[in-house]
Amino acid sequence: MGYSNLIRYHSKEPLDHRTGLLILAAVLLVVLMQSGCVAPGNLAVTPTNLNFGKVPIGSSSSQSVTITNSSDAIFTITRASVSGRGFGLKAPSLPMTLAAGQSAIFTTTFAPAAAGNSSGSVLIARSQVSSTQLQSGGTLATQSVPPQQAVIAITGSGVPVTPSISAQPASQTVMAGQIATFIVTASGETPLEYQWLKNGTPINGATSPSYNTPATSASDSGSQFTVVVGNSTGTVTSSAATLIVTVAGQLRASTTNLNFGKITVGSGNILSVTLTNTGSTTISISNVAISGAGVSTGGVSSGLTLAAGNSAVLNVTFAPSAAGAVNGSVIVASNATNSMTTISLSGDAVQPVSHSVTLSFTPNSSNVTGYNIYRSLTSSGPYTKLNSPLITSTTYTDTAVVASQTYFYVGTSVDSMGDETAASSQVSATIPAF
Repeated sequence: MGYSNLIRYHSKEPLDHRTGLLILAAVLLVVLMQSGCVAPGNLAVTPTNLNFGKVPIGSSSSQSVTITNSSDAIFTITRASVSGRGFGLKAPSLPMTLAAGQSAIFTTTFAPAAAGNSSGSVLIARSQVSSTQLQSGGTLATQSVPPQQAVIAITGSGVPVTPSISAQPASQTVMAGQIATFIVTASGETPLEYQWLKNGTPINGATSPSYNTPATSASDSGSQFTVVVGNSTGTVTSSAATLIVTVAGQLRASTTNLNFGKITVGSGNILSVTLTNTGSTTISISNVAISGAGVSTGGVSSGLTLAAGNSAVLNVTFAPSAAGAVNGSVIVASNATNSMTTISLSGDAVQPVSHSVTLSFTPNSSNVTGYNIYRSLTSSGPYTKLNSPLITSTTYTDTAVVASQTYFYVGTSVDSMGDETAASSQVSATIPAF
């Protein structure tokens, strides 16, 4: 390869020997730069070491390593490997050729299976690189650069996993007498320990992932249940689950038997029964069935609802239209656990009896021409006169009386001049019921 044509003379003066050498050296440097005949650079790695720090056992962490061709010549990455307990390497498909200035990313992982410190390394190797070099005398020669390896130190520490709850205990609703079950799902470094609490107080023997209550009662309703899960690294407390205990809805009658006794035909009597919802859920009345002549009801009917603890009054009327004994019932149907509430009825219907009160009096003077009779419903009056005109006999019958009522009477006498004496002493009469 000749270079004489690259040297130009711009002076008629002879070229100094030293000046010519300098010019020749400069020309040679330009030629070398233009032809790419410069020694290739090294394999560049970023970073040069990796520290994963503390990683929980069973989990994984990753970091990236960048490989860069910092030379002006092409090279090929032929191998990538990792060493050390728990470390891994995700590399692009190899072999991989990188042009000058290009980079490739390798991912290093750390997934400890046990507690403790780990150390290792990542090794990246490139192939031998050949380049053309200019030799003295203007000749070209090929120069080989041996294979190169980059080693990245890696460290990390596996640590136990603290407990965590993936499924919280759920609130439960049960009937009184049933058992409620609470369950928790937790993870972490084994062994895991459990302690259930009721309203903040530890439950003796409740040390499993699930807890079965004893048979519940109404007093347990509203209780809060939590569980503490722990291991060697710490503890975690679950959210609270609420226990709701319901009492069976039952319809209770204040009495299950009504006896009307003797009732006069054409009259009537009303007796009442109080129906109470003793449960914790609403009761719906679906039907009220009646049997027995002359019996009717009021106050409670189909469609009535009773909230927990509420009451309703059932009025039962016995109004017979004919004489005779009556036996019947009122049956209240509902959605309570005792779906049929039966109230038995009894009574005697009797024919009405005419009652009267007969009063007799003895005159205390021969000048008496007649008498007046006065009656009151209360002792000592006020009184109402019953007769008009004067009673001329010494007896008087009061037929306008009612069974079971008590009456109070006084009498006066009237002389021939029409003067009326003071009232006599009061007498009373009680009318029989039948």
